[in-house]
Amino acid sequence: MIPIAGYTDRLSAAPGERIAFKVSSTAAGPYRATLARVIHADPNPDGPGVKIDDLAHRFSIERPSRVQPMRLGSYARVDPAAALRLAGPLTVAALVWPTLAPTGEQCVISRWDESTSVGWSLSVGPAGATARIGVEGRSPLVVSTGRPLPLRRWHRLWLVIDTAARTLRVGHGGLGTTSRQEVSAPLPPGARLDAEAALLIGARLAPDPREHWNGKIEDPIVLDVAAAAPESLSLDPLLPMPGLLAGWDSPAASRASTSSTSDPIGSMDDS
Repeated sequence: MIPIAGYTDRLSAAPGERIAFKVSSTAAGPYRATLARVIHADPNPDGPGVKIDDLAHRFSIERPSRVQPMRLGSYARVDPAAALRLAGPLTVAALVWPTLAPTGEQCVISRWDESTSVGWSLSVGPAGATARIGVEGRSPLVVSTGRPLPLRRWHRLWLVIDTAARTLRVGHGGLGTTSRQEVSAPLPPGARLDAEAALLIGARLAPDPREHWNGKIEDPIVLDVAAAAPESLSLDPLLPMPGLLAGWDSPAASRASTSSTSDPIGSMDDS
């Protein structure tokens, strides 16, 4: 482990503007920060060598050391979703472009409370599209399609929970093709979907963000109905579909990857 690490919240600033420094230190005592002007940083002996102008006389401070975890990975977090009471029915769908063969689960979208094992998640793993739902008093129900997704192609994923028919369906289909894979399972008694937790796109909260997605995610949607044909769902901001609770309209031209609402390399406080 590096004994001290940190970063700034911006790369440059004009005179009078502020820059925040995020620092994690494992040292027993305080750390010291000083100011320096880097004139030349190449240590090559054939060149001018390292030249640094020490400006400690203008800025030098000490701060107590404290360890702050760095949570790596890109994801989007929707905190207001914690107030959304949704016990079912439920449909979750998204377009995905996987770029790294998963050795474990890579979560596409989730609303999961690890402390109570309540909620749901939709991910991709070695066994294909995978749905996880909480079951009161039992381990979560995990259902997979059993067929890995080809890399670097667009796929539509879906999770459908029909509380009237007491079924769970999870599936995926190639975009622009007729290929489709779906499996279903009985919805167990005590199924709990109404996690009081943030909704994450590109990770699962357990309790820190993990199972980060490698690839692109477009147009994730959440509906409070059990869609009969989830493979045909398409998010159109001008024509909201029946039961639409939430949707994120990514620009189709850019096919943008998910972005993080956290700090670039973690969630350290200012130091």
